[in-house]
Amino acid sequence: MKVNSIKKAQLTGHKSAIYCIEQGLEKNKIYTGAGDQVVIQWDINNDAEPIIVSNVGAIVYALCYVPDWNYLIIGESKGGIHILDLTERREIKFFVQTFEPIFDIKCDANNSFYSVSADGSLSAWSLDDLTLIKNIPLCKEKVRALDINTAETLMAVACGDGTIRIFNLQTLEQIQQIDAHRGSAYSVKFHTDGKHLLSGGKDAMLNVYDLTQSCKIINNIPAHNYAIYSIVFSPDGKLFATASRDKTIKIWDADTYEILQRLDKDKADAHLNSVNKLLWNSYLVSVGDDRSVLIWDVLRS
Repeated sequence: MKVNSIKKAQLTGHKSAIYCIEQGLEKNKIYTGAGDQVVIQWDINNDAEPIIVSNVGAIVYALCYVPDWNYLIIGESKGGIHILDLTERREIKFFVQTFEPIFDIKCDANNSFYSVSADGSLSAWSLDDLTLIKNIPLCKEKVRALDINTAETLMAVACGDGTIRIFNLQTLEQIQQIDAHRGSAYSVKFHTDGKHLLSGGKDAMLNVYDLTQSCKIINNIPAHNYAIYSIVFSPDGKLFATASRDKTIKIWDADTYEILQRLDKDKADAHLNSVNKLLWNSYLVSVGDDRSVLIWDVLRS
């Protein structure tokens, strides 16, 4: 397989580094959060003006859209979690579990959502009454990312002590701990095949684990020059992309783990600084320290 990714658009509007990106209800609508303390809604199919949906008064590190409720959950640098009701266009809940930054948030289909924090903990929350279900201390270092598998039976957490922790999603019991990276683990993603798990770390390594063999590492790939901040799969699961502090995006074959394309500022007019987060819907969307939202049309042959 060959891949040729073309930059379709470059969107600007944030006044500081962009740290997170999330899909909206419609495929053409996305949300971004940044160091300028605002959340912006974009339409990636046209040149419509971006819409500021919230100014939270702190750096925005995490976004999670909940389709069944039409909620947007925001995690920020002062440890606050904001719940926006997009139907009513208002904030309906604000709470602080920790005074450390909230780095990632994910939801499931059982009316729960989960957050990880710089205080080294994982928290589970109820969407029904917007209360804390459980807080689980994991390590003394920052916890930066989590992911839930498609079957919603497992949750993986990337920890600052270099480990990946696997949890039973129903019981929230830790069932596995993997010594994964030298230094912090920054990103984690379940493979769409349901059999593998990927992680990226401060050590710039991309690890692949076999979930059918007790999370045995089957690939240890020197993927980037610096930390790997984000991993996403294409909608059909045949490709995945990684983003790094080294200012590049790389596109990979999801079966062979072969690099198919490198997107950088010299060859592809890509980001000028660190690439912090990726989203893949109809297009591959990337955000970074250069304050830009880049829209990529990934063509295959």
